[in-house]
Amino acid sequence: MRLICGLWHLDGTAASEDLLRRMAAQMDVSQLCRSLRIWRDGPVGLGLLDFSAGATKGPALPRLGASTITADVRLDEPDKLRSMIGREQPEDALLLAALERYGPSGLDQVLGDFAFANWNSHTQSLICARDAFGIRPLSYVHKPGELFAFASFANALHGSGIVPKTIDQDALLRRIARAYRFDDSLVLGIKRLPPAHFIQVSRENISLQRYWQLDRSMLGTNKCSPADAARELRTLVNGAVGCRLPPIGETGAHLSGGLDSSAIAVLAARQLREAGRTLHAYSFLATTSRLKTKKNL
Repeated sequence: MRLICGLWHLDGTAASEDLLRRMAAQMDVSQLCRSLRIWRDGPVGLGLLDFSAGATKGPALPRLGASTITADVRLDEPDKLRSMIGREQPEDALLLAALERYGPSGLDQVLGDFAFANWNSHTQSLICARDAFGIRPLSYVHKPGELFAFASFANALHGSGIVPKTIDQDALLRRIARAYRFDDSLVLGIKRLPPAHFIQVSRENISLQRYWQLDRSMLGTNKCSPADAARELRTLVNGAVGCRLPPIGETGAHLSGGLDSSAIAVLAARQLREAGRTLHAYSFLATTSRLKTKKNL
């Protein structure tokens, strides 16, 4: 688990490490061990809050040429991407290499969940992007000519004082009317980056672009029998579960009580068993004693 944050003072003011730490502190989880990596270059600052096991405590973020990235990422097929890129790297560095090779418009080549910000000192531009389904969150604030700031969660932006915690009345009304936009936030001045989009920020402007969308012309073109469809679905789901299993260490699954989590847990357990490993399954149900206490109340 990773969370990211960062800022760019468009007026040239030096990025404050104290402000980056305040942003990260708003997203911190005191019960978890974590490391915080901060990188600064003049008016630009990037932060990475890493809760993963064995998180490094060094200050370095992945760099390639003039680019530096902070990323919350989990790749589905990292080995395939490594073979395409030709480099053996951690997933965040691999994502940076893919971005350098394909550009932001080619992010549809990257399979997995991600939210990242990439600063290029040569072009003096910042690119932020989210995965196609918006699994990893990313919010941002843009004050033209003054500041651009981003974070995994909006509370890092208003909790650190970058913007006041004021309700966006228009966004609230759209939410009530079920007409909300993908970039809506309930805090005035904060926007959410939509799934399958990237924003490119320069000192002068900011542009939002989509890099992937479903090809509706393909709907209904694959004709097969129900049995063939069932076999194909099973193969795809089994493969999706397999590519999400960590290669080492203990593995856990949350059982919510529905058929989907149960099916995924069974598939994961079978694959782990073949490797001599065990799946630990958990539920978040209250204990019997707590249920009795609540009933008495």
